[in-house]
Amino acid sequence: MPSSDRPLVITLCTSRKRIAPKILASALPRGTQETVSAAWIRALRKASPEATARHLYAGRAFRDAARAADFLDGELAVASAGLGFVKASCRIPSYDLTISRGGIRRKIRGRFDARQWWRTVCSGPYGTDLERALKARPLVLACLSRAYLPFVVDALKKLSRERLRIFGAGLQSVLPPVLAECLLPYDDRLESLSPGTRADFAQRALLHYATTIYGGSQMTLEHDKAAVSNALEKVKPRPRGPKRPSAGDAAIRDIIRRLLPSIGKRRSVMLRHLRSVEGIACEQSRFNRLFTEVVK
Repeated sequence: MPSSDRPLVITLCTSRKRIAPKILASALPRGTQETVSAAWIRALRKASPEATARHLYAGRAFRDAARAADFLDGELAVASAGLGFVKASCRIPSYDLTISRGGIRRKIRGRFDARQWWRTVCSGPYGTDLERALKARPLVLACLSRAYLPFVVDALKKLSRERLRIFGAGLQSVLPPVLAECLLPYDDRLESLSPGTRADFAQRALLHYATTIYGGSQMTLEHDKAAVSNALEKVKPRPRGPKRPSAGDAAIRDIIRRLLPSIGKRRSVMLRHLRSVEGIACEQSRFNRLFTEVVK
């Protein structure tokens, strides 16, 4: 089946890679966005591809998105802050760049223009044109977050509502009305069907949709939204634990240093300890960055 006749699953890049990153945003000079983005593209052009995107990215969120694409006999693609829009079959280098707090924005003097950054990386050696990739697809299933929304919003707005399904948490208030209509109504009750973290909410919702709701690209958007609502009505929300307080970067670095003698360099174990024992909230990509800064 030609790729244009298959559903397209779009997921987000992850900070976890199966190969240690060799291209580091932390090594870029500080400057204007134009200067920083040009330096990043030069670094990408010098790099050698090491694995396909499908085999490079790691973590539950990416794994669930890949499983959903396989179940639907669809094509998987990645919205990457470092590479642009990348097909899962594309061979890419391992890199470390994030747009989350403390990421590439720290290198840029002045305002960060997310749309311009996206246009630049999509024109780099590994990106492809998102609008062209969406053309003629029977169905596009997009996992989104607030941080990545500016990258893809313009292209997604050009799709007809019947060809688009959006998955994500806390997006209703930030999506343009035409896209908000396409957001499937998953909420905290998903935890009873597929427990996980906030970071992998969109991909867990996507996998649930692919394996239990999807009835073919001929199904209407309203049918799918009603089916999701019916599935959620059958479960009760899991009780929430106490909300963890957040902490600044310096405080978390101090905790990492304190825990290293007892836990060692097992970052996943240390992150669980930080959340469950220290009672501190920390997003995984942020923790990975801080851990690397302390341990390097």
